[in-house]
Parts: sequence; C-alpha cells; structure tokens
Amino acid sequence: MCGEGTYEKMTRVCDSVKQLSLEDFKKFVDAVSKINNTAANKIREKYFQVTSEPLTHETDTVPVPCSYDDHDQPPVVCSNSNAASSVAPIPTFPHINQRSFIGSHHEESNYPMDTDPRGFALIINNVNFGNTSNDRVGSDEDANRLHNMFKYLGFEVSTERNKTAKEMLQVLKAFAQYRHLHSGSALAVAILTHGHENERLCGVDGQCISRIDIQQIFKIGNCKQMKGKPKLFIIQACRGDSEDILTDSAQQLSHDSPSFYADSNKIGTGAAERDLDRTAETADMCFVYSSSLGYKAYRRQMGSPFIETLTNCIVQRAHNTEFSEIMREVQRRLSNMRLGADESVMTLPDLTTQLLKKLYFNPPLSSRDAANY
Repeated sequence: MCGEGTYEKMTRVCDSVKQLSLEDFKKFVDAVSKINNTAANKIREKYFQVTSEPLTHETDTVPVPCSYDDHDQPPVVCSNSNAASSVAPIPTFPHINQRSFIGSHHEESNYPMDTDPRGFALIINNVNFGNTSNDRVGSDEDANRLHNMFKYLGFEVSTERNKTAKEMLQVLKAFAQYRHLHSGSALAVAILTHGHENERLCGVDGQCISRIDIQQIFKIGNCKQMKGKPKLFIIQACRGDSEDILTDSAQQLSHDSPSFYADSNKIGTGAAERDLDRTAETADMCFVYSSSLGYKAYRRQMGSPFIETLTNCIVQRAHNTEFSEIMREVQRRLSNMRLGADESVMTLPDLTTQLLKKLYFNPPLSSRDAANY
C-alpha cells in the first residue's frame, strides 16, 4: 500500500488510522519507515500540515524544537576589512519558539534547500557619500540585521562597505563567479544605498548602476553555478521622489534619494531594457524593494523600518512559511506603520519575482547558535 503510493494515497493512509491513539500512530509510522522511509516522511508531512506539530518518536531523526532567549548571548556584529571601526551593537531578534521545518521543501514544486551552507549572501553597505547631509545614518544597523538573519538561515555572509559604482559592479561580478557557489542552494545580495528613478543604485562617488546591470551579472549565462536555484536581491534605496504622506510633515526621517544625483551619472553594462523580459535568462530571480516604484525609502537612526520588519518576519517564519507569504506579512505590517514625528509617512515594500518554484528557507538548527537567536 505504501511502497509506490502517491501523495494522495498517503493522505488516505493518514485518514484511515484516525482511530489510533497518538502513541499507536507513531508506532505505525515507525513500522512504515522500516519498509519505505519516503512514505513515512510523507505521512509525517501530512500530520504536520493538519496539526502544525511535528510527529516525533524515539526512532525519529527529527530535531527537537528549540527556543532561544534574547539574553542568552550578545548579538553578532558583522565585521570585515571595509567595515566601520566602531558600530554600536543592535538588539537580537525577538524571542522565537522555533519548530523544526518538516517535509515540504523536498517536493518538486519547491526549491531544494538542504545544503551546508544553505547558500551565500553578499551585503553592499554604502554609508559615507562625501557629504554629511548625504551620509546614510542607520545603514550599519541594517547591515547588522541582515548579517544576523543570513547567518540564522545558514548562509555564508560577506559584507562590503562604501563602494563606488564601478567597485559595486566588480564586487557583484566576483560574487557571481565565486567558485563555491555551486555548493549552496541559494544566493542572496543585499544593497543598502541611495537610489533614484529608473532602478538606479548609487555608489559613494555619485555614479550609478541599474537593476539591468545586476540581472546581466547573475543571469544564467553569466552565473551558471546557480542555474535553477533561487537568487534573492534585497534593495534598500529610493526608487523616485514621491512620498506616501497623510499630512504635510515628515520630521526626523531620512530618505535614500541623494541630493547630488544626475541622470547622466550612470555606468554599467549598457544593457537594453528588453533584457528585463528575458525570462529564460533571468529565471529564478527575485527583487525585494524597500519602497514602491517611484517612491522614496526611509531610514531612522536605528535603521530602516523595511529592513527591521523584513528580517524579523523571516526569522520568525522561515522555519515553516513560504517566502511569498512572508513578504505579504512584511507588506501588511508596513502598510499599518506610521513613521516620523507626527506618524504621518508610510512606505510599502515591493516584490518583483521570477521565481519558478516555492521558496522555503528551511533554516538549519545548527546555525541558530552562530546567529545568536
């Protein structure tokens, strides 16, 4: 009955043994696992979907659920040769009662996410733009939060700070060609900088790169190691000059639109706009923006509301929730958030995706101590 059964047959198996006690049901699953472990795992998956509880037993290899208190260990502060000499520590993420993620990330409709490391992440953090009024106060806190989040997810993380547009392209190209990328299940790039309309992202020299440049660097033909694997791009930058304002005041907020920007200040591949629609080449990419197209993105001294909300939601829900649903939760939270001294300014993040499968991060339990959760 279980040897060659489909998922539907496994569902009927679960339904047919409802009269068993929980302990007898666990014994039944153990017996099935000795004959066909794949079938047993499907039964466990169905049980988890119905009850939201893992089906564990003495012979199971499913990890015991863990929880971590905020005060267990101090937060990790990312550091590298380019980092600021002193960055104030930020609080760790809220207390989380984590339940191990079970089952569904192995289905054909989902991206596999079971390598060690889970993937590789690059953070480009542009803070100092040669003019105090243009410096991005609070961006180091955003970089720290992203670093901790990626470590929690089981990613290897590298951070670059204060790069010109030309250096940004060089760093991105080097990352796309990193020889160990094939050993991960996913790739992520976070860019924290000033931005402007037409998807322009500024280097600290005032020159800009574009989203098309990024897509060209990481398209299948130029990043063959990541073919068929998810590539996530997180952008904290303005995308225009418009604001979501309920009144005419927006005090004590900074935005990521530079005063020195000019449309001619662009370097890069010069790729045509049509490349945005080359689905085959840009498949499995997902761009997550801190604001809607044409709108400003905001920061506070303790970091941006977008990065804080995004990292909190991912850490809280990555163990059992698909990424698009996590993003809907991020949008819901920010849509109800009021910013500024008069709580008048809103910002709504945007997601542009060409992911062909569902994305479950499936964070490894072993990574949680390293990330201090």
